[in-house]
Amino acid sequence: MKILLHDLSPDEFSQIFPGGISEIRTIGPKDKVHACVGCRSCWLKMPGECPIHDRAGRLGTELSATDELWIISACTYGCVSPFIKKVVDRMMPYQTPFLEIQDNETRFKNRYSDGFLLKVLFYGCDDTGERKYADEYVKRLGKSLGVSDVITYFCSDDELMALGNEVLL
Repeated sequence: MKILLHDLSPDEFSQIFPGGISEIRTIGPKDKVHACVGCRSCWLKMPGECPIHDRAGRLGTELSATDELWIISACTYGCVSPFIKKVVDRMMPYQTPFLEIQDNETRFKNRYSDGFLLKVLFYGCDDTGERKYADEYVKRLGKSLGVSDVITYFCSDDELMALGNEVLL
């Protein structure tokens, strides 16, 4: 299974993926996704599942079955867009409340041991300093999720339409 998180408008999405991508689970801005409220029920009451029933409610368990997680996001101050950040925050059920030390850093232990490939495509990121921070953010996200490999791409808004389908598929 593959999961695609994106912040594209419906027109941009249909330009990049003209035939659609029905076999891939997508979460985009047209989907209703609530912000994490920090209740920790995904750790204690319903391990692996978020009690908020929306498009991202089962994202933690879906990550356990995925081979690849793709993110298409505007580069916003060296990070992902606010919508993508909200969805990434909802990945908390993928982890447990237990801490472990990896590479001299304290992290939450992952609930599932299978790693997956993380591909992130940033657009609208022209500043090299901003790219550096965005690349660092993706690497840290990958470490946090225990992914098998991390690949980060940067492109201009114009290149996005040509590059998106080619890079991800």
